[in-house]
Amino acid sequence: MRLLKAALVCATLATSLLLVGCGGTQAADPEPASEEPPAETVVEDEEAQPDGEALVEEILSRNDYEPKDVEPDEDVMASMTCVPLTQEQLESLTLRFGIFDRGVSVDVAEKDGVTWKVVALQQTAADGTLTRLAYLTDAVDLGWGEGETWIELESGDPWRNVDWDDELLVRGQSALALAQEWLSEGA
Repeated sequence: MRLLKAALVCATLATSLLLVGCGGTQAADPEPASEEPPAETVVEDEEAQPDGEALVEEILSRNDYEPKDVEPDEDVMASMTCVPLTQEQLESLTLRFGIFDRGVSVDVAEKDGVTWKVVALQQTAADGTLTRLAYLTDAVDLGWGEGETWIELESGDPWRNVDWDDELLVRGQSALALAQEWLSEGA
């Protein structure tokens, strides 16, 4: 009887070793060879790539986009007022735009019951370098609110993303020029 139990234990142990393998050294079955040839890697010549300006021109030409050449109006600027942003307003804009030490707001116009304004922000780095950004917004308190629109007014074509008639664009450009002038005077 003892011999039978020992034989059973040995048989069980041998079967277990065969099923599990000895220390994981059993080779895996190789995967079957693919019938398809490997995909070719295409490396484009860097010389053939258009530069940034050419690429922008190509995209703009495809979209039939004409940059908006808008000049500020001195009389309109004279009717506008710069309102410096408070420290509290600057802090509330930090999460959205970064840390700025100065800012100004200029009302542009009312459109569809909403007052639009230009907000210009300035950051002075430790080495004296100035960073300035400008936005067109319908934000009431210039803080972080639901449903507000903030459109960056980029230096090359600030009104690219704004769909206004010529009169409103002139008012917008006048407000932008006044805000930038205010920041420059205080720098």
